[in-house]
Amino acid sequence: MIVSIYVRREKGYESNVKFGSWDKTAILPGQELYMLRTNTIFDWSATATEFWIGENQFWQKEERSVVFDPSTSFLFVPSNDWDLLALLFSELHPDLLCKHDLRMCYFNSSCAEVVTNDQPLRLGSNGKYLTVEQDDMLMSGIHFGYSIQTCYLGMFENQEEHGNWHLGT
Repeated sequence: MIVSIYVRREKGYESNVKFGSWDKTAILPGQELYMLRTNTIFDWSATATEFWIGENQFWQKEERSVVFDPSTSFLFVPSNDWDLLALLFSELHPDLLCKHDLRMCYFNSSCAEVVTNDQPLRLGSNGKYLTVEQDDMLMSGIHFGYSIQTCYLGMFENQEEHGNWHLGT
């Protein structure tokens, strides 16, 4: 079965889920269709063994199951992976504050003021990667009941025992 998920973040556009086929008019000019086989026919997950930020590979040990979860806008990762990612993102962004006790990272500025240095997060296996732009990981503090002058990195701890990554839209 083919399930197609089209995500548009621009204001005025909608995201769509299509069952049974895909629609090439929904693919942006200059982009290509990426088909991904899920681990089983019963869930929306795939296996990843390689993880990168920009051109730097930071994980190539045990495989992780990546669950595609359109019900959230965030990335949820296991505790140990969260610690590593918080460290790596802090090295890229010295002004990023990570609260390890609360398992969240944020900037004391609006998201419009945050410079992400074009270092996307990529995860996959065998040269096939899903890419998450850092700009797409930024969430205004307004969404969490805080000031617009606070910008959160949409990466939180997943408290499941399985060690899955959950990738939102």
